[in-house]
Amino acid sequence: KPESASGKEFARLKRRLAWSGIFRFEDMYAIAERHLVRAPHLARAISSRFPFVLLDEMQDTDALQQRLLDKIFGAGGTVVQRVGDVNQRIFSGHPKDDAGAASFPAAMASELPVSRRFGGRIAELASELGPVSLTSC
Repeated sequence: KPESASGKEFARLKRRLAWSGIFRFEDMYAIAERHLVRAPHLARAISSRFPFVLLDEMQDTDALQQRLLDKIFGAGGTVVQRVGDVNQRIFSGHPKDDAGAASFPAAMASELPVSRRFGGRIAELASELGPVSLTSC
C-alpha cells in the first residue's frame, strides 16, 4: 500500500529514477496519459498535426498502446490505417493485451491474401506452418 514503509520507499525510488531520467517502457505511456488528462487539448493538437496515421505491424500493438492511440486519434478527424498480420501476433495469450488483440482486425477490415514479401519456396514452407495459405507473385 502507498502508506506502508515499502510503499513509501518505492515512491522515493521511482522519483529518484525519474530525476535521473530512468524510465520503464510503461512509465512513458503513463506520463503521456497523465499529460492528456491534465491538458485534453493536446490530443486535438496532435491529431490536427497528423491527419493520416499508418500503424504498421498492428498485430504487435498491445492494450496499453491501443488505449493511448485511441485517446489521441479516437475523436475523429484523423484517418488511422492499421496494417498487420494476425498470424504473426506476438502478444496473443497475454491477458493484459486482450483489448489490443481484440481491436485488430476491425470488423470491416479488408484482407490482403497475397504476400509480396518473399518467393514461392518460402511461401510454401510458411503455408505448412499456419492455418492460412500464402501465395507468392
